[in-house]
Amino acid sequence: MKFLITDDNLSMRKLIRQSLWSSTDEVLECESGNVSIHYMTEFKPDVVLMDFHPEKYKQTPIVQQIRNIHPSATIIMISDYDTPAFREFAIREGASAFF
Repeated sequence: MKFLITDDNLSMRKLIRQSLWSSTDEVLECESGNVSIHYMTEFKPDVVLMDFHPEKYKQTPIVQQIRNIHPSATIIMISDYDTPAFREFAIREGASAFF
């Protein structure tokens, strides 16, 4: 399986990677949603794990762009901010799940 981890925090990316890695998986990491768009076109991950920041959620609709490039990708938004409004926003924008 191919995973793309998008988080501006290097330590968090490493922790997520260690949590899911197996010898048969391919995992790429990047620090921003804009960089993840580049990886989507070339890497075509099965699962995208993306950090969700409430102060940035009204910016460029990265989830929609990812969906346009690779509609079958599973997009999981990850955040410390677990509110119904953010959860609803992520799902409405096209995320498969919000944790």
